[in-house]
Amino acid sequence: MFDSKELYERLLPRLNALEKMRQGILVKKRNTQLVCVVMGVVVVVLGLELMGAAGLFVGFIMLGVGVFGIYFFYQQQVGNDIRRYRGLYKNEVITRIASEVEPGLKYSPYGGISKHQFKQIGHYSKRIDRYASEDYFHGTLGATELYFAEIHAEYKTTNTDSDGGQSTTWHTIFEGVLFAADFHKDFTTWVTIKPDKESGMFGWIGTKVQKLSSSHIRMENPEFEEHFKVNAGDDQEARYLLTPDMQERLLGLKKNYGKSVIISLEGGCVYVTIPNSEDWFESSIYESALSEEKVKRIGMQIVYFLQLVKDLDLNTRIWSKD
Repeated sequence: MFDSKELYERLLPRLNALEKMRQGILVKKRNTQLVCVVMGVVVVVLGLELMGAAGLFVGFIMLGVGVFGIYFFYQQQVGNDIRRYRGLYKNEVITRIASEVEPGLKYSPYGGISKHQFKQIGHYSKRIDRYASEDYFHGTLGATELYFAEIHAEYKTTNTDSDGGQSTTWHTIFEGVLFAADFHKDFTTWVTIKPDKESGMFGWIGTKVQKLSSSHIRMENPEFEEHFKVNAGDDQEARYLLTPDMQERLLGLKKNYGKSVIISLEGGCVYVTIPNSEDWFESSIYESALSEEKVKRIGMQIVYFLQLVKDLDLNTRIWSKD
């Protein structure tokens, strides 16, 4: 466990500078809004007074358009300042937090996992029409190489109304974190472990349907069978990987990381997708840069994913893999 208080004290000089920057942005934002609101009210009042004088009224309409143009211009400038502030916080603060949590961990704020790689993992079969990935962490924890990043993948649907007008709706396929690590056993097959969504009233139907798949494997642990469905390219090798101890660990994983977690094994690695709509590793302009709680929170978010190495016992190398 990293010492958040000690780290906070070391970061304090830089946090003070960032806080001054944040306060300046908030003042600029408030002043821009205030000035434009006052000018807008003046334009409306004078415009109403001059309703009878068409030429002057048109002039005030144009002035009003100008006021709102100025407002949007300065709002864009404020937006640029906010993005710069968040970027500095990530580069100068979160980078330090990551190395403090685990010296072998590197952080790339604007790095990510490619759309191609995410699709290759095969946890989700939907067509991806919009994709973004950021907050990329990578490095080594003990004997285990790992990486993880935030991902948001979406598909779109287009509807046409009775008048021929079209509207586009975006639907989330996955929003959360993809974690990948070197597995602690050698293997050549592929294995996917997904939540058993057919459990419950119609669970027996789901079981019958699953049996029709040549890749479906039933495990001996009744609780594991209740919560997960397993598919693999090789039955024997899958059982070698999913030992009774590993099945218990995966059950614990579901309790700790949510019922929609998906795990797969392929190419010597383990992949875990953890859905979460919360925006991790971010610094809000409305939260003080001097917040010690924020430093601790971001550190614990990193620890939350590194814990997967321990949860899956990836650093235990008693098998053939070095």
